[in-house]
Amino acid sequence: MTRGRKKDLTIPPTRALVQQRDYRARKAHYIADLEERVRRVEAENFQLRKDLEIARAGISVPATPLSHQIVGNAFFYPNVQMLKADDRQKHPTI
Repeated sequence: MTRGRKKDLTIPPTRALVQQRDYRARKAHYIADLEERVRRVEAENFQLRKDLEIARAGISVPATPLSHQIVGNAFFYPNVQMLKADDRQKHPTI
């Protein structure tokens, strides 16, 4: 049961009423699009997590080998001697 005066449906809707209806329709369409995008992204995220889990399970070697450590922006290899520039010229394969 509505409150107030009964609406006369024979009178054409006012400009404000038309704008309000259009706004609500645009908003509903926008929200539906967002919900669809969220569904797609969640499905993609689930698939990527599943693929990552499978990839991690298949790799038995750690991501960072234990034979070296990262020091600053360079790798430090404790078992390898650092070569001087003169040594590199003498031994180009090193």
